[in-house]
Amino acid sequence: MIRRQRQRHLSPRLVRLAAVLLFGAIVAVLVISYRNQYGFLQRGHSPFAETTSGRRLISVSDNLRHVQTERNQTVFVVTAARAEVYDDGHRELKDVVLTVYRSSGQPRARITAARASYNESTRSVIFASNVEASTDDGLTLKTERLYYDQPKGVIRTDVPVTFSRDGFQGESHGLVIETEQEREQVVLSEDVSLVFEPRQSDRGLRGSPLTARCDLVRYRRATSMLELIGSVVMTQRGHRFRADRIEAFFDAENRLKQVNAFGNARLESQEGPRRSELASRTMGFFFGGNQQLVRAIATGDAWVRIAEALGVRELRTSRIEVNFAALGRQELYPSEVKGDGGRVELFFSAPPAVPSGEKGIRRILVATPSSKRLQANAVHLIYRPERRIFDRIVAEGDVSLAVEPVSGKSGEHKTVQADRMELRFFDRDNLMKELTAEGHVRVEVRPNDPQDGPSRIRIATSDHLKAEFDSTTQDIAWIVQSGHFRYREGDRQASGERAVYDQADGAIRLRGNPEVWDDRGRTRATEIDLNLRAETIVARGKVLTAYVNRRATGGAAPFGDARAPIFLAADRLEVDRQAAAAIYSGGARAWQDDSYVAADVIELRQTERMMIARGSVRSLFYRARRADVPSKEAIPVFVSADRLTYRDALRVVEYAGGVLLKRGSQRLSAERVTVTLKLDVAEIERATAERNVTLTEPSRRALGDHAVYTAATDEIVLTGAPARVDDDRQHLSQKGARLTFLLADDKVFVETDGGSRRVKTTKKIQ
Repeated sequence: MIRRQRQRHLSPRLVRLAAVLLFGAIVAVLVISYRNQYGFLQRGHSPFAETTSGRRLISVSDNLRHVQTERNQTVFVVTAARAEVYDDGHRELKDVVLTVYRSSGQPRARITAARASYNESTRSVIFASNVEASTDDGLTLKTERLYYDQPKGVIRTDVPVTFSRDGFQGESHGLVIETEQEREQVVLSEDVSLVFEPRQSDRGLRGSPLTARCDLVRYRRATSMLELIGSVVMTQRGHRFRADRIEAFFDAENRLKQVNAFGNARLESQEGPRRSELASRTMGFFFGGNQQLVRAIATGDAWVRIAEALGVRELRTSRIEVNFAALGRQELYPSEVKGDGGRVELFFSAPPAVPSGEKGIRRILVATPSSKRLQANAVHLIYRPERRIFDRIVAEGDVSLAVEPVSGKSGEHKTVQADRMELRFFDRDNLMKELTAEGHVRVEVRPNDPQDGPSRIRIATSDHLKAEFDSTTQDIAWIVQSGHFRYREGDRQASGERAVYDQADGAIRLRGNPEVWDDRGRTRATEIDLNLRAETIVARGKVLTAYVNRRATGGAAPFGDARAPIFLAADRLEVDRQAAAAIYSGGARAWQDDSYVAADVIELRQTERMMIARGSVRSLFYRARRADVPSKEAIPVFVSADRLTYRDALRVVEYAGGVLLKRGSQRLSAERVTVTLKLDVAEIERATAERNVTLTEPSRRALGDHAVYTAATDEIVLTGAPARVDDDRQHLSQKGARLTFLLADDKVFVETDGGSRRVKTTKKIQ
């Protein structure tokens, strides 16, 4: 009777132990089912001592079988091959089997062991040797020893434990289960290893096993929190996650809702040629009602790096948030990534320069592929629906995009800055397609050749920008800037309402009241094109250039005032900066005060200090002294011709083709006229006329083959074979080899071939 009573006291304890073991097995399944859980806990229990036999055996029973019922329903059944009771208060069972039943009468759980020992004084139970617990849903737990401290409500073992279920298995070196209310928890300690084999129908994991290793696993029932602690490593196919500690939280229905990772959190993934890494000090994962990952947040020195065959992408900041979307029922893809909480840096490597046709890489050979680095206060990466490629990137707050060539001296470093940017991508390979920027836009271009100095740096600012990328090199192919456009390169500047830069020809096309200027002058036109590569300028429509002074033209302009500004106007202007030449065409006109040169085309060559005018040339830029006026007042000289050439080094003006000079009432026509100007004064020193020379006055006309005007003597010498002078007033005509006109005395000397000389004096009419 006493033995049966004691056995009844033991049986409920065994049942409670079985229920707790069942609870621990369920927790183990939770541990293995979710790969993103971890945590931190200090291990504090010491090994327990197994109860030994007492001094004296009181009783022995063989083939023990006990059935516990409630309301005519079997709650549990205990069987043992042998039961021994000792005088020190403990009892032992051999070959123990404990079976727990459901209310339906079906077996719910089962525990077997070679030995079981119960100490009445300490109220503790020990299962030893081949201990195995199992449930009707396939859970099993195996170990060599389990210790149950009834007063403390603790079950533990410090020997290896293995547990498994359909598609799930694991092991640890120790186990602790605390059963008291408000403190219920399960701890797997020392070298915990978990493996989850998904069922064939579990398509979400694509048939790949998940393994987890850590130092300790703890589950707290009060908070529904599961922790994986100490050197946590989780792997699944090509994916690996590591952290110092993982916390996982469950809802009332035991569904995973949140996972937090702490300390050196790092996720690595390898899928074919694609390798990705995510790292930070802490990470958080959030799950939807269907147990699908919907959001992840990495904080504290967070960075993500994705390497593929066509390049590397890397994002660094203090906080990274990733939102996920399901692709069908099989895969999970990021839908958007946000970086904020500090300065955000996003890096895109240059596409590889490899021969076309190389396996696995759709790329042709490129000379200077470009990498890109984006920095901003906040970056938002948006993926294409149901695809693993970018649709666009939105960056805000002090945004900077650097486009850098990775080889060659011909490339350029381009930096675009703005308040806000949006990058759009091609529908393949995560290659950038176009860029838009708004607010305080600034573009800086630096040559890749270190020999180019600061004067080669180009800076352009505007309100708005739109750019397009080359799909092969990923360099910027063209840029459109609008709204208060300003440009600077060395001492050269430009402005307009709109500018288009084309990388193919290296030209900037200015529209909307464009202007180009430097410290020498300014040009306005309807349209202006700056070719940065060829160093040329083309201006069209109402072209007007203002040089600050004569020196600014390099001495190419023939005008006399060294300090007054010089203006040139035309329908079109072409400037070659390397040759230091400018060509004005279409109604071209150059002037300073009341001096001018007009022609179809006017060309300035600064290096040669030369002006060339062609087609319908008209000029007034020097004067001649009147010999018959005591004050010797200079009078203007008007000249028309087919062509004008001014050489500043010689102070010579050459006219060719239908030349006509007008000096007061005098007219001189010839096929060619060369005028030498006085030094630093816009006055004639000497003039020579050649071929078909005609000198006319109101009442007199002279003809010859050659004429020379000398300012010092104020005379014209006309020669010919013969030269001739006709006086309409006197009705006289005289011929001679040489005619000398003394303009001051209004005399003409006529010389024959024989050397005889006659003087003819007439009254000069002005």
